[in-house]
Amino acid sequence: MPIVHGWANPEQTVVRVVYPERWNWTECLKTHIELREIVSRRPEVVYMIVDFSKSPNIPADAMSMINKVLALLPENLGAVVLMNMPPMAWVFRRVIIRLKPELASRFPEATSFEEAMSIVNAQRERIA
Repeated sequence: MPIVHGWANPEQTVVRVVYPERWNWTECLKTHIELREIVSRRPEVVYMIVDFSKSPNIPADAMSMINKVLALLPENLGAVVLMNMPPMAWVFRRVIIRLKPELASRFPEATSFEEAMSIVNAQRERIA
């Protein structure tokens, strides 16, 4: 199955990205290029929920590929809520946060879609 994405709310201010059990970095980069184009067209801040619930692992070469994905994030992107991260992704997030603590609020963690939306709504209220 491919990585799928779509709007998580009718206002089109939250996009949800769902990773399947198996995926690769080529597909991930292609997805984030598409997302950059879609999100960049919106005039307001857009939030992203990245759902790893079905993905128990991340492919090899994550250190170099994560930087490529981060470079594709659009200017108007708010928080990226990471939901049910695979263990290796969780470790990478922790290392990045330790090196750059200011990124903790930009990449919060959630264990359910409801929790992720709650985080998004709290962040929207802070900037409103």
